[in-house]
Amino acid sequence: MLKDVYRLLQTKVSTTFLALTLAEDVMQTLRLPYVSLNEFADDLPLIYDTLDRFGIKGNQSENIYTGIGLSELESNFGFEKAAALYAELGRAVLCPRKLAEKILVHFKPKIVVTSNMVRLARAMMAEANQLNIKTVFMEDAFCTPSHPFDKVALSIRSVVSPDIVVDYLISMSPDVEDSIRENLTRNYIVNQPEIHALGNPNVESSLNVKSQDNRFVPTEKYILLLSNKYFRDEIVELLKEYCGANPSVLLVIKIHPNETIEYYNSQFAQYENVSVVSDKSSLVPLIKAAEVILATNSTAAFEAHLLGKKIFCLNPMQSDYLIDHYVKRGIGENIQTSNELTRRIKEFEVESADYSPQIKMTLGSVNKVFQFLLELVNSYEK
Repeated sequence: MLKDVYRLLQTKVSTTFLALTLAEDVMQTLRLPYVSLNEFADDLPLIYDTLDRFGIKGNQSENIYTGIGLSELESNFGFEKAAALYAELGRAVLCPRKLAEKILVHFKPKIVVTSNMVRLARAMMAEANQLNIKTVFMEDAFCTPSHPFDKVALSIRSVVSPDIVVDYLISMSPDVEDSIRENLTRNYIVNQPEIHALGNPNVESSLNVKSQDNRFVPTEKYILLLSNKYFRDEIVELLKEYCGANPSVLLVIKIHPNETIEYYNSQFAQYENVSVVSDKSSLVPLIKAAEVILATNSTAAFEAHLLGKKIFCLNPMQSDYLIDHYVKRGIGENIQTSNELTRRIKEFEVESADYSPQIKMTLGSVNKVFQFLLELVNSYEK
């Protein structure tokens, strides 16, 4: 989200981009300077021993962050409890505050900026609070909860996802401030930050793909599913019923990068009106050419909404989370059954001429975020 903002900032002020392992490849490709998280891993043998103890194999250098987080988790709770938490909640429980403190003490920043609220980013924010460093959170999806720990005991949650204070929050749209404020406590943000609607560089840049010359875009009329692992089995059952009842409607399933095409090919093998796409090229041409968009829990649905598309939120499990995530924000319309989906798609053929998305994104976000951060850091240096 911040790479283009960073490109501008580094020419004006002292700026450091801290990259996790996978981000290093991105920064190298873009030829942008960065500091690797691995530079702050002091005791590699201890980290590798921790990985072995938790049964994590593979490229050890790519798992240094995980090893650091597990070491701290184990020091807080002991091996058995740490192993149980990691097995249940995965990397979400890795909040390495000692590492975060070491990084902040080393760089002595005036401001810490993050676009995430889990793991290292939360640790950085928590330690920045302790060191009286100003914090900026650049949210990517209207401040929806990254990982609510509602069912985790408070004594554990305070370690793995501590309460934090955020001084400034950058939103993608001025239309969602009320929604953001409602969800601050669900992110364990315990104050009321100053909110600025400056846009979202990541989403905005993805919307700038103008070419329709994409071999994965069907030439016939179709509806598009933006898949996700969340509630996948329930969604598939609803869609199999829908496809069986509507054999003349082409359903294109664009699978999420963390899914496999084999699952969907096997589930929809008997349906000639289903096409599964796993290509990693831009979603924008696919979205633009679709009649309507079906989604459950995908950030890409926000892009589809901002491109003017009608979103039907498939929710056969009656999830309150999806209601909060899409429906209450005016992003999508709740759909619980295949019959309801059939009816609403037919009705929308008539409604489509008058349809207009309720939420507009703030454009020019790279320059607006850059100017805001530049003025902010200059104000704290005086």
